[in-house]
Amino acid sequence: MDSNIRIGFGLDSDRSEYNQNWIRILKNNSEDNRNNEIIYISDDKPMFSSRSNETSDIMQVEIDELPQSMNSLTFEEFASIRYEEPASREPEFETDESKSKSDETETETKSESKSDKTEFESDKTDNEFDESEESESAEEEIETIPKFPNNTYSNLMTLIIQHNLNNKAGNAIIRFFNKHSNLLTSLLPKNIEQGRKLMDRMKLINLLNKEKIILKYNNKDYIIYYRPIINCIKNILSIKDIHKYITFNFKNDQTNNNRNYNEQYTSNWWAQTEKTLPTGSYLLSIILYSDASTTDSLGKNILHPIFVTLGNIITWRRNKPDVKQLLAYFPIIKAKDDTQKISEEYKNIVRRTFHKSLKFLLSPLYDDNGIELELNNSIFWCFPRISMIISNWPEACTFALTYKSMKSNYPCHFCLVSKEDLSNINLNSNQIEPRSHNNMKLYYKNNTGKNTNNNRNYNEQYTSNWWAQTEKTLPTGSYLLSIILYSDASTTDSLGKNILHPIFVTLGNIITWRRNKPDVKQLLAYFPIIKAKDDTQKISEEYKNIVRRTFHKSLKFLLSPLYDDNGIELELNNSIFWCFPRISMIISNWPEACTFALTYKSMKSNYPCHFCLVSKEDLSNINLNSNQIEPRSHNNMKLYYKNNTGKNVSIENVRNFFWSVPNINIYAATVPDRMHHLDLGLFQHQLNFTKILINKQCGKSVIDEMNRRVKLIPRYKDLKSFPNGFLHLTLLTASEYRSLMKIIIFIVDELYEDSGNPNFIKNNKITEVYLKWNKMYLLSRKENYEESDVTLLQESINEWTKLFIELFKEHSKSELQFPKLHSWVFHICSSIREFGAINGYTTETYESLHKDYVKKPYKLTNKKEIEKQIMKIIRRKAIITESSSKEIPKTPIALKYSKKLYEFLYLKWNKMYLLSRKENYEESDVTLLQESINEWTKLFIELFKEHSKSELQFPKLHSWVFHICSSIREFGAINGYTTETYESLHKDYVKKPYKLTNKKEIEKQIMKIIRRKAIITESSSKEIPKTPIALKYSKKLYEFCIQNAEIYIQTRMNDPNLEKEMKLGFEKFLECLDAYLDFYDRKLSEHEEIDMIFHIYGGVTLKFGSIMCATNKFHKKPIFSNIAVEMNADEIFEYTSDNGVCFAQVLLITEIIMNYEELMHLALVQWYDFTSSVNPYLYECPLLEKTNIFNLIEIEAINDIIHIIPRFIDNSEFLVNKFLF
Repeated sequence: MDSNIRIGFGLDSDRSEYNQNWIRILKNNSEDNRNNEIIYISDDKPMFSSRSNETSDIMQVEIDELPQSMNSLTFEEFASIRYEEPASREPEFETDESKSKSDETETETKSESKSDKTEFESDKTDNEFDESEESESAEEEIETIPKFPNNTYSNLMTLIIQHNLNNKAGNAIIRFFNKHSNLLTSLLPKNIEQGRKLMDRMKLINLLNKEKIILKYNNKDYIIYYRPIINCIKNILSIKDIHKYITFNFKNDQTNNNRNYNEQYTSNWWAQTEKTLPTGSYLLSIILYSDASTTDSLGKNILHPIFVTLGNIITWRRNKPDVKQLLAYFPIIKAKDDTQKISEEYKNIVRRTFHKSLKFLLSPLYDDNGIELELNNSIFWCFPRISMIISNWPEACTFALTYKSMKSNYPCHFCLVSKEDLSNINLNSNQIEPRSHNNMKLYYKNNTGKNTNNNRNYNEQYTSNWWAQTEKTLPTGSYLLSIILYSDASTTDSLGKNILHPIFVTLGNIITWRRNKPDVKQLLAYFPIIKAKDDTQKISEEYKNIVRRTFHKSLKFLLSPLYDDNGIELELNNSIFWCFPRISMIISNWPEACTFALTYKSMKSNYPCHFCLVSKEDLSNINLNSNQIEPRSHNNMKLYYKNNTGKNVSIENVRNFFWSVPNINIYAATVPDRMHHLDLGLFQHQLNFTKILINKQCGKSVIDEMNRRVKLIPRYKDLKSFPNGFLHLTLLTASEYRSLMKIIIFIVDELYEDSGNPNFIKNNKITEVYLKWNKMYLLSRKENYEESDVTLLQESINEWTKLFIELFKEHSKSELQFPKLHSWVFHICSSIREFGAINGYTTETYESLHKDYVKKPYKLTNKKEIEKQIMKIIRRKAIITESSSKEIPKTPIALKYSKKLYEFLYLKWNKMYLLSRKENYEESDVTLLQESINEWTKLFIELFKEHSKSELQFPKLHSWVFHICSSIREFGAINGYTTETYESLHKDYVKKPYKLTNKKEIEKQIMKIIRRKAIITESSSKEIPKTPIALKYSKKLYEFCIQNAEIYIQTRMNDPNLEKEMKLGFEKFLECLDAYLDFYDRKLSEHEEIDMIFHIYGGVTLKFGSIMCATNKFHKKPIFSNIAVEMNADEIFEYTSDNGVCFAQVLLITEIIMNYEELMHLALVQWYDFTSSVNPYLYECPLLEKTNIFNLIEIEAINDIIHIIPRFIDNSEFLVNKFLF
């Protein structure tokens, strides 16, 4: 519970949180409130710089001007490469010719710090190492061999290396072979160690392992073990099938003039970089991946590999392990002790070593003349350019040299957004300053990232005006405890002879979804039920005043303990909180609210509204302005009471207990309840008036037609069906009214023909009023309101109300003088601002309490001293519940009003996530992804901000919202730069080979082990196929093969029990199969002599979790799902789409098994098309008709199941239901 409770006020501005493990590791790097917060690690700069708090949160590194060809790279992509001394002292990149001269200059520079002279290798050491390396290479020229002596020798070493066999096992194999081969001279080595040494001497220039001392620190040489990067590139290009999947030229991929982003060669970076290269040359895109990894489960040893691959290779092939080449192992710098480990000196040495290693590894790429590379027996003149660095967040910060801590002022390595704005999704482009080489070199001082958006959010109660105002009245150091009351009288049985009047209490500090669980609502009391002697006494004013006084006297008795001048101390999660309880809201229906407010309940009273002093004549006047509406308050109502003029403002002649209660206005605190105001109130009125109007204009036959249509509405998940209609139902529940809301617009669609009579209400007016109702109602169910949303809701209410009054005023005896109508129009939006989102104070989740606290326990009593017995029963249940209590998870579909949480959160997550996994993006797809991210993020923050200690100040959240779409445009589809397929490399390049070492010179041994494996792999490489996709099917209905397909299908079509949809599917099956295979350049006739097996299923689970059906019997009824498919306009055929989505009905679900082919998972569908391209929508729903176009489509292409309703006026037209909530 403690994670769901709030004890402090906060505007709903976006914050963020970071991975706690990283925080613990990196906490010592986050001291950036000091004046000297820029970290300098350049050779000729001081370690700290005295300056103001204005900072860009970067670790200082001297970055020289880039070559023209690199200017297109952004800071986070390439800052790591530029870690070097100023250009005046060193060439752009160190070459063999310049190395000696550069090192001399570095030694002679007066500004060089003393630590540098001792830590990093001198000229002499570097030169000596280079000479030794050259000598080693010369020796290799003499002693190396080209290949294994024979195939048997090769097969043996393949067996040893592939299965990680030790020398002892290998030697046993050699002895066994020699014993049974009967050969005079053995084909195998004397022992396995000799075989390993032979492999190490093989002349495979691209698999050479090298090493270089990069640092001397604490009297230890730190060596980088590496492969020359050009050799790694050549290894990739030498893979047998790689030429099939590689591209060297930019491709402006377009569909209907809509720019596509998929592979990296379709990206902006490629287009811009390619223009900087000499004519006739090709761009070689270099992608790096690095991440430190533990070598064993104890985590005592760490290796830090870096890998290289090529962006020219298409994504799915590049994601296979063989295309990722190990480049090097970075040296792991060890500190003497913990004190040194947290020192700035040590940290800067680690950073500098990382970047000096990068410089050493990557410098060979940047030859002014480019490099020549062989691919498939052709020579390509290439210019390598680093495009992307794939890594987790801390590693990215290491490359970019930005602070890793979320506590830094600017935690994002993409841009200069302040930490306060990390979860602010309302930032615009002007408020986000991208990091670049230029502004980071100048330590950009204009703090534009700190701009905030002042669009106020209202969701939980702690974001409301009441909370803000009340909190200010409390003593410093204390906390506000928001008390929410709910009460309502209820009958104990179906006869209604006995009544109980319970009152419940809960806390507004608890977030809404958790507060709406039954266990958080505590029974406070049962009010006494005052009985009259007879009906005469019951209607007397004396009796009524006794009832009112008793009610308020009971309230005073129950609630007075809250108002201790010193507050109260409460324990929560083993902590003590000094709290001041304050009543915030009273949740109730309208009569109960009037009982609390002591206003007249009758709508015939002069001032029926308990919120304000509006006259009954103006209850349906929606044109009143604020000057014409005087709010009720304690002051003005007390004045009328004292002057004995309460009747003038419709208040009872009883003193209101709440007048003496601080921080509450009882007239505003009795908030409008959506369930009673709308579901059981205004919608019920609207439905009844609709029937009255239609019956008056058209007669009972049209009302019967309404009832018939309700029966015929197709089933859909979570939608209550009315198989017998609804006219016979005299009393509908709120849930049933909500189900009718979702379908009513389709019921009244073209329900009757228009007449020429002047006062005749046309059918389109009826549909319009329900359309406006649905818009308003959906807005009322939002869980988070920005100020703009509150304004939109008010506008929507006004539009609906205006039409509602216009249509139905003459059919109402009171001319729509409903207090609920007035309070909904004039007071609901002020309640949102005052107390938060409406979901926090609806009675929907409270009404069920009557079952557990009134009706059920009443049955267990002997009907004497009922309340006393019930209290005992409830106490016993509470004891049992407390002893077996468990943490209650959020279950969205358990609460009717919040069941959209799955669709609004997890469904939105799934949609966003699936969009992020697309392999091709049109520009519209990128826009759709951004919209999807925004929708999910908004709700994510709304729901979970309260559970986050940092209020969701996540750099990852910010970068996902603001930077992922620009990355798609810049570098192509996300699948091309995810770490998913790289993480597995740690197993093959760190953990497994580590176990084969003797734990001395680990990197050196591992490099040899990996080289031997590479030799084996190269000799036995095969073309790698694309990974297939698995699906989960339900019951298999039919199975047949291609040889008897025609006979089998004809048999099925003659089955009288088969539904027409399935018969149609079988009729079109072979035709669609032929077209599908032809689409992939295959002919059905080519497969008649081989096995082709068809499985027909009744259902399959889609990627969103929905079940798609095509079966004769699903819960004893046939069901053939309607689906949404996202597709390009030029796919299969052309027609209008609904924001890129097309619609179809599934007739068959099939899995096709073919020899030597991947499984095909297909659905045979009949397509819908819009009835008109001019007016494609009706009631803001797509208006469709079925076409004669049938296709087999891949199940993976299906987005989701949708609810399509046939138009009752014309069965050939269909409407997609957009009103499901």
